[in-house]
Amino acid sequence: MVENDRKKLGKVIARAWLDKSFHDRLVKEPHAVLSEAGIDVKGKVHVHQNTDTEHHLVLPPRPAALDEHVRKQKEKPGSCSHDPQLCSTLTPELCSSNGEIMCQGEKRAAPELCSTL
Repeated sequence: MVENDRKKLGKVIARAWLDKSFHDRLVKEPHAVLSEAGIDVKGKVHVHQNTDTEHHLVLPPRPAALDEHVRKQKEKPGSCSHDPQLCSTLTPELCSSNGEIMCQGEKRAAPELCSTL
């Protein structure tokens, strides 16, 4: 989602919090409501709301370059692909043993979670 769409989505969410009928329509007709807000979404849209007893976790799509990144890490632990989004991947097999990773030719501290996962 592009930054402009994120701002538009923020306005949709805020309105849904304040306007019960808008909220109900968003749940029943998400494509129509998002389209009216200028947000083009391809595919299905599911609207869920967290409560005190029910929480929803949305996983983003797996990055296409992740498999190549993992392969490079196994060949040379502590190195990084040239994709900056993958440089901060938080999985133990992608972290070096000394707490540093090479990312785009530059040494960086490995995320703290690497040693705890």
